[in-house]
Amino acid sequence: MRYAVFPQHRRLAIEVGGKTTIYDTAGHQISGFGQQQGDVGSLTLTGQNGLVHLADLSVVSSEPAQAAPQGSSLPTTSRAPNAAQASDGTIFAKIEGLADLHAKNLLSDEEYHAKKAELLARI
Repeated sequence: MRYAVFPQHRRLAIEVGGKTTIYDTAGHQISGFGQQQGDVGSLTLTGQNGLVHLADLSVVSSEPAQAAPQGSSLPTTSRAPNAAQASDGTIFAKIEGLADLHAKNLLSDEEYHAKKAELLARI
């Protein structure tokens, strides 16, 4: 499970099992996430007025995550990747997700470039 909040656009993106769902956070200012390890259904959100229930948020879009394009520079191997390779792969996947949100105008140019630079700095 992966998730990100974009307060300027009132959006929350959650990816579970290869499916990304975008929610409208409405008046909630999401400031915290909690998740019990191994339990996909245990995501809790915290806003300015306490707990925010995912069921109370409106779904904006829902679609399968895109696979990496052919010829991608993402590492592929038949053995388990080391921690650095797994981390890099996750970062590239997050950047691809950001690009998708940017292409759908859910992220401004400034938000996209700032987050992309932050992710690339982790490599």
